[in-house]
Amino acid sequence: MKSAKGRVTVVVPTLNEENTVADIIEGCRPYADEILVVDGHSQDKTREIAEGLGIKVILDNKKGKGAALRHVVNFVSGDIIVFIDSDVAIPPDAISKVYQRFTEHPALLAIGGIYSDNTKQLNFISDFKNLDHAYRGLLNPQYVKYLGSLFLAVKKEPFLKVGGFST
Repeated sequence: MKSAKGRVTVVVPTLNEENTVADIIEGCRPYADEILVVDGHSQDKTREIAEGLGIKVILDNKKGKGAALRHVVNFVSGDIIVFIDSDVAIPPDAISKVYQRFTEHPALLAIGGIYSDNTKQLNFISDFKNLDHAYRGLLNPQYVKYLGSLFLAVKKEPFLKVGGFST
């Protein structure tokens, strides 16, 4: 179920993601009021696929993923921004649950997730990322020193107030 117009914007950073970008866009479409792709100058058909699905594609400034995510926030119309890496698999209702949590808990500013083993990208790198995030969480579960953008939802205004992503 979509929220009020302009309420939830999904941002998908991409770089040569032609094999996964359509799936993440179609998976988010029922729950998002706006979807933006910020592309790192892909050499494959990533941009064409996203644009063919009616998605606005914004080219990054070639300064890395953090800079790309800081840049794309200037184009976001929603009050809640959901960043989802294009190679991350999320449950179908993840975005609606995020919206529900923000609605039920007004003081909540951000919600993040970890990698899943339910992805088309199962390989050593995927396994390593899963283990790394799980290990960091076990080391200090009460205090998170960073928020990764793999699946991260933030309230736009407080996010901008603190300067967004640092790297």
